[in-house]
Amino acid sequence: MTSTQNLRPAVAFAIVMIMLLIPTARIAVIISQTDYQDAAAAQSVYTVKIGTERGTFYDRNMLPITNCDVRYVGTAAYYSDPAALSSAIYETAMEPTAALEAARLGKPFIFNALKEYYADGILSFPVFVRYSGYAAHLIGYPASSEESGYTGLEAAFSDVLDKYSGEITVSYTVDAKAHNLAGFSPEITDTTYKASGGIVLTLDRRLQDFAQQQLEGVSGAVVVLSSDGDILAAASSPSFDQNDIAASLDDQDSPFVNRVLSAYNVGSVFKTVVTTAALELGIPVSRTYECKGQIDINGVVIRCSRRSGHGVLDMKGALINSCNPYFIDLALEIGAEKLLETARLMGFGQPIELADGVASSAGNLPTEEDLIPPAAIGNLAIGQGTLLATPLQIAAAVNCVATGGIYVTPRLVLGERDENGMFIRYDDDGGERMHRAMSERSASLLLENMAAVFTDGSVSEYQPDSFPAAGKTSTAQTGIIAQDGHSVLQAWIGGVFPAANPEYTVVVFVEDGTSGSASCGPIFKSVCDFIADTLM
Repeated sequence: MTSTQNLRPAVAFAIVMIMLLIPTARIAVIISQTDYQDAAAAQSVYTVKIGTERGTFYDRNMLPITNCDVRYVGTAAYYSDPAALSSAIYETAMEPTAALEAARLGKPFIFNALKEYYADGILSFPVFVRYSGYAAHLIGYPASSEESGYTGLEAAFSDVLDKYSGEITVSYTVDAKAHNLAGFSPEITDTTYKASGGIVLTLDRRLQDFAQQQLEGVSGAVVVLSSDGDILAAASSPSFDQNDIAASLDDQDSPFVNRVLSAYNVGSVFKTVVTTAALELGIPVSRTYECKGQIDINGVVIRCSRRSGHGVLDMKGALINSCNPYFIDLALEIGAEKLLETARLMGFGQPIELADGVASSAGNLPTEEDLIPPAAIGNLAIGQGTLLATPLQIAAAVNCVATGGIYVTPRLVLGERDENGMFIRYDDDGGERMHRAMSERSASLLLENMAAVFTDGSVSEYQPDSFPAAGKTSTAQTGIIAQDGHSVLQAWIGGVFPAANPEYTVVVFVEDGTSGSASCGPIFKSVCDFIADTLM
């Protein structure tokens, strides 16, 4: 091998090394320059979260029940106009002067704005206020700061609502001290369009709002069902601010109790069940009994509301006058077994599940063993004793009159709406929600008798202006003595509307009322007339 041939590998190696050393040297020069080092260190991203929005609850007409109202949230950074910023800021975690100083230094921050506002270095965005007060007890609220999650329907459909959650963020290019760098526009990311998806309920927002207004200053509940069992309104009072739970924690009026789903003494509304049981046994409406103002059941005396007695009454007259002795005597003829069977078919003693973790109390329906003493049957006949039921249970029972004798389990959830507005109906179990509670003939006769209560009974002055109603009132004893010494009574009206062709069932309950007519009548009348004006 010649010397020239020996040099060729060495020359090639030298050329490769030179080619590698040139970029390496250039990199070393760049690294040694402090300006480049400072620039690299200075450029990073600082992100502020303007707001997070959860999926929406809608009513049956696709009107939002949550995410109805908006507020404005702003963000400010370097070059912000101090005068503009002062007029834009509504509330901030910092004092206004400190906020202005932060803006002067160029550190981005967020604040509550008075309105949608844009100026040099200032951005603002509309974000939803989660709650507007519609159906607060059903919708629920975020759990306390010591816990996580939600209550009510918020908890039951948490996965669905989270799926439709979105947020607004603003990202700034900042230096090492988190000061905004001039010449870089903030990057805005907005996925809140997803929050248009959510859960569709059976409620009618207009009717729900009206029912809530009618209960202002009252402890009680209003329930409205369509004849097919959809819950159109479920108002409980007093209520609370879902956006400020702490404000109601020490309220002595128990605003967090959902009175729609809580069990109370029933009273004379139960006489509709006794009437149904009698009709199902073939006992005619013409059956008479002479009321002398009281009835003696093996030494236990139960008095009538009219101490002088009602005289001779038939079944319709007994319902109109809510005669205790008549219905006690009728219940003793019917017997405990048939009475309890009819009550169970009409939904007494059973919880009503509306969603996972959202259900009515089962209340309390006595057993046959409880009714061995005849006096116990007498107490049950007039809705007293240990009988307890919820306003929702009473509504479901009374609704049997509107359906021609079919019991329909109340329903609250219709389905889901996606972010594109497509409705996905949930399976409502079809026929499993329904069973026959009484014959069509019994339902028709009961409806006729209940209509007479509104034409000839004590509640006649609260007959709706739009169409006649049919129903029954209650003034139930509780055995509770209030601090001022008066006996606490629970007042009820359970009825259907219009009487001629029932489409709606309306139940009004007032805690510690004076009577079913006086305490519930005005609310019942107003709700029925609102239904006629708005829904019919």
